[in-house]
Amino acid sequence: MTVDVATFKEAFPEFASNADAQVSFWLMQGVATLNARLLGNQYDLAVMLFAAHFVAGSIQNQQAVANGGVPGQSIGPVISKAVGPVSKTMGTFSVDPRAGQYNNTTYGQRLWALMRATAAGGVYIRPRTRLNAWPSDRLAGIAGYDPVRRW
Repeated sequence: MTVDVATFKEAFPEFASNADAQVSFWLMQGVATLNARLLGNQYDLAVMLFAAHFVAGSIQNQQAVANGGVPGQSIGPVISKAVGPVSKTMGTFSVDPRAGQYNNTTYGQRLWALMRATAAGGVYIRPRTRLNAWPSDRLAGIAGYDPVRRW
């Protein structure tokens, strides 16, 4: 399935008012950036999360300009906030320090988790010691062969 602007806006209705050209641009960037073979059947979701992350960042920049701020400042997740004598701290369990800029939005956090899950899937590490269940050593007569070490 190919992701288009209509599919994106149906999956993420909070971006319905955003310009189609902006959404289309970030969808194309997601297609160019993400690995379809690695992500498998999660590829379309990953592309949409990629686009949602960057469109949300664009909205944050637009709001910063509208409020007299500076666009483009990287603002990570807020753990603690104080206003006068009142203080509030909220821990966030979904923030991964290795995720970098993807921590800045919930879409990026979801994309990061998806990429980590698909990248780690299907990994099997065989023990380095010989088990009785392994086949007989047909290579035992070859010089340099170590029956304990398996390649």
